[in-house]
Amino acid sequence: MLNKRIKDININYKLVLLIILISSAILRFYNLGFQSPWLDEVHTLNESNPRASIFDLYGQILSVEQLPPLYFYIVYFLFKLFGYSIVVARAFSALLGVMAVYTIFLLTKELINKKTGIVAALLLCMNYFMIYYSQEARPYMFFTLFVLFSYYRMILFIKNPNTKNAFWYGLAACLMIHAHFIGLFTLFAQCIVLLAYLIFKEGLNKAKFFKGCLLASLILVIFYIPAIDALLGIFKIKSFWIPMPEKGALESIYNNFFGNSEIINFLNFILFVGFIYWLVKRDTSQIEENNDQKLKDWNIIILVSWISLTLLILIIRTYTSVPIVLDRYLISILPAIIILLAIGLTSIRSKYIKTVFIILYVLFFIVDIFIVKKNYHSVFKTQFREVSEFIIDNNSNNDPVVSSLSWYFPYFLNNDKIKTNLIDGSLDNYVNEMVQDSTKAKSFWYVDAHNRPFKIEESTQKYLDSNFFLDNKIDLYDTWARHYSNISSRLIEIDISKYLPLNDINGDKINFWIDEFIENPEYISIIGWAYLDGQDATNSVIQPILIKEGKAIKLLVQNVSRDDITKSSGGKYLLDNSGILSKVFLNKLQPGTYKLGIIVTNNITKKEGLVLTNNTFTKN
Repeated sequence: MLNKRIKDININYKLVLLIILISSAILRFYNLGFQSPWLDEVHTLNESNPRASIFDLYGQILSVEQLPPLYFYIVYFLFKLFGYSIVVARAFSALLGVMAVYTIFLLTKELINKKTGIVAALLLCMNYFMIYYSQEARPYMFFTLFVLFSYYRMILFIKNPNTKNAFWYGLAACLMIHAHFIGLFTLFAQCIVLLAYLIFKEGLNKAKFFKGCLLASLILVIFYIPAIDALLGIFKIKSFWIPMPEKGALESIYNNFFGNSEIINFLNFILFVGFIYWLVKRDTSQIEENNDQKLKDWNIIILVSWISLTLLILIIRTYTSVPIVLDRYLISILPAIIILLAIGLTSIRSKYIKTVFIILYVLFFIVDIFIVKKNYHSVFKTQFREVSEFIIDNNSNNDPVVSSLSWYFPYFLNNDKIKTNLIDGSLDNYVNEMVQDSTKAKSFWYVDAHNRPFKIEESTQKYLDSNFFLDNKIDLYDTWARHYSNISSRLIEIDISKYLPLNDINGDKINFWIDEFIENPEYISIIGWAYLDGQDATNSVIQPILIKEGKAIKLLVQNVSRDDITKSSGGKYLLDNSGILSKVFLNKLQPGTYKLGIIVTNNITKKEGLVLTNNTFTKN
C-alpha cells in the first residue's frame, strides 16, 4: 500500500512538471518572429551568416564580439539546416529556455528536494527576464542552461566523486564558460565551494575527491582550448561601452530580473522572509527525502556563494579594469535567487496558504506579462526590419541608402532577394561630400536607429532645403528613415489605376486643405495639409500628384510639421506629420490641364486613399 502511494505521488509530480514544461514552451515559442531583430541580434545574424565559410566565422567573432564562439557556431549550423532567419536563432534560445526550466528542477531536487524543485521550475517558467532572453537571438539562455547544468553536475559529483561524475562536471563547467566569459566568475564560486568541501567536510575520502577535482579540471582545460584566443582577447580590453554603475545599480538589476513588477517583488519579499525562516528553523527532514545527508548545511553555502562570489568578482573587475555591471551579464545568478524563493514558498507549512500563494503568483504573472506589458504584441525592439521593408517598398529608383549603422542593414537590404547600395556615414558627412563634389548630389535615403535621433547641423539642413525635397519618411520604434529627392530630378509617373474611375474621394477618407496654390512663370508652389480620417498621421506618407487624362505625376514634397492641425483636432489625434510643402517646375511638364490630387498612405494601419482638390492649372 505504501509503495503504491509513493508511486502515485511520483506520477503526480511528473504530471505537474510536464504541465510546467509545456507552459514554458508556450511562453517562449509564442510569436517568436513578432519583434524585429534589434542591434545585438543583428550581430548574431551577421556573425553566424551561413554564407560565410566556417573558417572566416572564427575571425569575425574575434574581431566583433566579446564572447566565446561556440554559440555562434551552433547558430551557424542551425542556419545551414533550417534557413537564415531570426526565428531559427530565437527558436534555439526558446528551446534552451525550456531545458533550463527542467534543469533547475533537477538541480533543486538534488540540492533540497523534489517539491522545492517543482516550485523552482514553476518560478523560472514564469520569470519575465528568462522569457525575454528565451526569445532573444543571443547566448544568454545558452549561458543560463549550462550554469544550471554545471551546478547540477557539481552536486552529483559532491555526493559521489567518482570518475563519471568528475568527467561530466568538468564538461558542464567547460560548456558554461564556453557560453559566456562571466561564467569564469561562477566557476570561481564553484571552485571555492569544492575547496571548502575538501578541507572542512568530515568523513570525506579526500584523496578520491581531490583526484576527481583534478580530472574535472583537466577535462575543462582540454575542451576549452578552442576558445583560448577569444579568452585572451577579453583580458586585452582596456575600455568598454558599458558605463560605470550608478548608485542603486544592483537594485535596478534585481527589479529587471522580475520585470519591474511591484506586485511580483512584494510577493518575492514574502518568500525571502519564508527562506530566512526556513534557514533559522530548518532541520534535516527536507533533505532526508533524498535519503542523502551529504549536503547538510552545504546547500545554503552553495546557493549563497553562487550569488555573492559571482557578484564580488564582477564588481572587483568593474572597479579595477572595465565596467561590466549589466543585468543580462548577471543572468547567471537569477536561478540561485529563484531557488531561494522556491525554498521560501515550500517552507510555508499550511498547504492551503501555500496553494493560495502559488495561485496569486501565477495570476499576477499572467496579468503583468499579457495585460500590463503586452509582451507578445507590443513593440519594444528596434524596428530594423520594418524600416528596411519601408525603404524597399518605396525605393523604386534604387537610390543609395546611407547610414551610420550600415553594418547592421545587409541582412535586410543586401540578401538573395534584394540588393541595395549601402553607404556608411553620417548624414552631415554625406551632405558635406555633396558640397565638395556636386556630381554626388543625387537622391538618397538616410536611415538610422539605436538611440540616434534625427539631428543634423544647420549648414546641412540649409543645403538639403536648397537642393532636395524630403519626399518620404517614416518614424518607427527606435529607428527612422528619410528619402531626399534632388530638386533637379525628373518627374515620375505614378500608377493610380486602382482608383479609376476617379471620384472626389477614393479609398479611405482623407481630410485636407490647400493653404496656398501659387502659379509663377517658372513653377507652382503648394502649401497645405492632409491626413487619413480617424487616426494619427505619425506614420502617414503624403504624396501630392498632378493628374491629366487619368495619369498622375508624382510631385516632390517636403513634409512640414503642423502642430496647429493637431491643436485644431483638440489633441484627439497626433497630426503634426500632416503638413505639405511642394514645388513643381513648369518646364518639366507636358502641355495640358492638370488637377491637384493627394494620396495618403499608412503602411502601419494599411489605410490609403486619394482625394481630388479644386486646384487646377493649364500649361500652354
